[in-house]
Amino acid sequence: IGFASGTCLFTSKSVLDKIGLLDPFIFLYLDDLDLGWRAKQVGISSYFVPDSIVYHAESYILKWSSKKFYWLERNRKYCLLTHYSKKTLLKILPSLIIVEILVLFFYLSKGFIFAKLKADIDILKNLSYIKKRYNELELKKTLDDKEIIKDFTDDVFVPKTVFKKSSIIFFEKIITKLSKRSRKGI
Repeated sequence: IGFASGTCLFTSKSVLDKIGLLDPFIFLYLDDLDLGWRAKQVGISSYFVPDSIVYHAESYILKWSSKKFYWLERNRKYCLLTHYSKKTLLKILPSLIIVEILVLFFYLSKGFIFAKLKADIDILKNLSYIKKRYNELELKKTLDDKEIIKDFTDDVFVPKTVFKKSSIIFFEKIITKLSKRSRKGI
């Protein structure tokens, strides 16, 4: 698998010694992605244990609020900017632009446009930190991006509570196609 979800993550001290603890910039959401991505960058794989049972309740504090979407958007961009090489980012830029437009429409439809703008501004304000973090991760990488993302999924899951079913199907199909196309181009 690409990475283990934080709701059921189990690792060793030696892995954390090698990749570091949770990134302090990622306060909430996608911290599991960041951790798994950093592990993969140095050749440590994640595994799925099908017999395991995990109980996880959705956050009742943020639910599907503008605050939640702010953290998701901010941290999504942070992960892209700190983990992909500059070369890879240039190759997948056309797909990223399309995703950006889709995300913009999503935020507009939910009335969360200010959450998106706040996330984008926060990324811009923190570009020096992001560049520093990017350089740290690039120095540690032992695998190239193509090798790292081979186990990443192309599928996107959009909860039914977020969109109408027809919109979800449309959104998921486009994102899956863009992901597959980007993966081939890397």
